[in-house]
Amino acid sequence: MKVTGGFVGITQNASARGRFFLTAPELSRLAEEANVMAGSLKAPENKHHDLSLAVWTRQEENVTRLKNVLRSSMDPMTYESEDLSNIITKVVMPAQIA
Repeated sequence: MKVTGGFVGITQNASARGRFFLTAPELSRLAEEANVMAGSLKAPENKHHDLSLAVWTRQEENVTRLKNVLRSSMDPMTYESEDLSNIITKVVMPAQIA
């Protein structure tokens, strides 16, 4: 169920959360029943949308890019220095934070 403003205000109110999370599946079921009654059936999905070739390929490319960044900058598993540094920005943390 989509609401204006997202979860603002809902997350702070326990009864609103309960209504929201109980209402969304019920509305989905009612919409599906209306589609059946109207005769506009959707073809059943045989696989999850995240298992498509495009999503899988993009994820593999992102993993490869992340590995290349980690190899080129520093390997956090073999880092020998006493300084604590951010692996993305390479900023050395102050002693109070470390």
